[in-house]
Amino acid sequence: MSNNPLNDDDISLLEQQTLVTLAQWWGLLNSGKIPLKFLDKEPATTPAAERRLWAIMVWIMKKIGYKECLREWNKDELHGAEFDRWYDKAMTEAVTLPE
Repeated sequence: MSNNPLNDDDISLLEQQTLVTLAQWWGLLNSGKIPLKFLDKEPATTPAAERRLWAIMVWIMKKIGYKECLREWNKDELHGAEFDRWYDKAMTEAVTLPE
């Protein structure tokens, strides 16, 4: 038995989506809103469902990149070069250890 909470149907559905749709789904999942396509198996509050939804987010991040997920997540506040500057600064600060 696999430890992967995603089944072949999940992966097939994800692979059929545009990059924009994947980014939008990641944003919804990150905010606790679940695209209806992922609610067909069980209530979203069970531990198994939570693992599955997290696995979907990870799959999306691996497919399109964390930066593009965050670009969608922040699209109402940051645009274009402004987002790129914010992202570069945030990632630099995130990995800089205090002296």
